[in-house]
Amino acid sequence: MFKVIFMALSAIVNYLISDFLIKGVIFLSVYFLTSELLPVVIEMLVSRKLIPDLNALFGQLPESMWYFLNIFQIPMAISLMISAMISRFVRRMPFIG
Repeated sequence: MFKVIFMALSAIVNYLISDFLIKGVIFLSVYFLTSELLPVVIEMLVSRKLIPDLNALFGQLPESMWYFLNIFQIPMAISLMISAMISRFVRRMPFIG
Protein backbone atom coordinates (compact mmCIF):
# COMPACT_ATOMS: atom_id res chain seq x y z
CA MET A 1 0.00 0.00 0.00
CA PHE A 2 2.70 2.46 1.00
CA LYS A 3 4.78 1.43 -1.97
CA VAL A 4 2.00 2.47 -4.38
CA ILE A 5 1.57 5.84 -2.65
CA PHE A 6 5.33 6.36 -2.63
CA MET A 7 5.57 5.52 -6.34
CA ALA A 8 2.71 7.91 -7.15
CA LEU A 9 4.31 10.74 -5.16
CA SER A 10 7.67 9.96 -6.74
CA ALA A 11 6.16 10.17 -10.22
CA ILE A 12 4.47 13.50 -9.41
CA VAL A 13 7.66 15.01 -7.97
CA ASN A 14 9.70 13.68 -10.89
CA TYR A 15 7.25 15.26 -13.36
CA LEU A 16 7.27 18.59 -11.53
CA ILE A 17 11.05 18.75 -11.40
CA SER A 18 11.63 17.60 -14.95
CA ASP A 19 8.95 19.74 -16.54
CA PHE A 20 8.24 22.85 -14.50
CA LEU A 21 11.65 23.48 -12.98
CA ILE A 22 13.62 23.17 -16.20
CA LYS A 23 11.14 25.20 -18.24
CA GLY A 24 11.00 27.79 -15.47
CA VAL A 25 14.76 28.23 -15.54
CA ILE A 26 14.77 28.47 -19.34
CA PHE A 27 11.96 31.03 -19.46
CA LEU A 28 13.52 33.04 -16.63
CA SER A 29 16.82 33.21 -18.50
CA VAL A 30 15.07 34.23 -21.75
CA TYR A 31 13.08 36.87 -19.85
CA PHE A 32 16.31 38.19 -18.36
CA LEU A 33 17.96 38.34 -21.78
CA THR A 34 15.08 40.20 -23.40
CA SER A 35 14.22 42.58 -20.58
CA GLU A 36 17.51 43.32 -18.84
CA LEU A 37 20.36 42.58 -21.20
CA LEU A 38 18.86 43.91 -24.44
CA PRO A 39 18.59 47.55 -23.24
CA VAL A 40 22.22 47.42 -22.08
CA VAL A 41 23.35 46.18 -25.50
CA ILE A 42 21.28 48.85 -27.27
CA GLU A 43 22.74 51.54 -25.03
CA MET A 44 26.26 50.31 -25.84
CA LEU A 45 25.53 50.42 -29.57
CA VAL A 46 24.02 53.92 -29.36
CA SER A 47 26.90 55.26 -27.27
CA ARG A 48 29.42 54.02 -29.84
CA LYS A 49 27.44 55.67 -32.67
CA LEU A 50 26.78 52.33 -34.37
CA ILE A 51 23.05 53.13 -34.43
CA PRO A 52 22.04 56.64 -35.52
CA ASP A 53 20.52 58.94 -32.94
CA LEU A 54 16.80 58.43 -33.49
CA ASN A 55 15.84 61.41 -31.33
CA ALA A 56 17.82 63.71 -33.60
CA LEU A 57 16.24 62.14 -36.68
CA PHE A 58 12.72 62.53 -35.33
CA GLY A 59 13.56 66.02 -34.10
CA GLN A 60 14.06 67.14 -37.68
CA LEU A 61 10.44 66.37 -38.58
CA PRO A 62 8.17 69.41 -38.91
CA GLU A 63 5.22 69.95 -36.57
CA SER A 64 2.69 69.18 -39.30
CA MET A 65 4.25 65.75 -39.78
CA TRP A 66 4.21 65.11 -36.00
CA TYR A 67 0.50 65.93 -35.96
CA PHE A 68 -0.31 63.10 -38.36
CA LEU A 69 2.16 60.73 -36.72
CA ASN A 70 0.43 61.25 -33.39
CA ILE A 71 -3.04 60.83 -34.91
CA PHE A 72 -2.04 57.45 -36.35
CA GLN A 73 -0.14 56.64 -33.11
CA ILE A 74 3.07 55.82 -34.93
CA PRO A 75 5.28 56.01 -31.77
CA MET A 76 3.17 53.29 -30.14
CA ALA A 77 3.22 51.26 -33.35
CA ILE A 78 7.01 51.38 -33.49
CA SER A 79 7.34 50.10 -29.92
CA LEU A 80 4.77 47.36 -30.61
CA MET A 81 6.65 46.26 -33.73
CA ILE A 82 9.94 46.07 -31.84
CA SER A 83 8.30 44.03 -29.07
CA ALA A 84 6.73 41.71 -31.65
CA MET A 85 10.07 41.17 -33.35
CA ILE A 86 11.74 40.31 -30.05
CA SER A 87 8.98 37.89 -29.05
CA ARG A 88 9.08 36.29 -32.51
CA PHE A 89 12.83 35.82 -32.10
CA VAL A 90 12.33 34.23 -28.69
CA ARG A 91 9.58 31.96 -30.01
CA ARG A 92 11.86 30.70 -32.80
CA MET A 93 14.51 29.45 -30.38
CA PRO A 94 14.68 25.66 -30.68
CA PHE A 95 14.67 24.81 -26.98
CA ILE A 96 11.60 26.97 -26.26
CA GLY A 97 9.32 26.62 -29.28
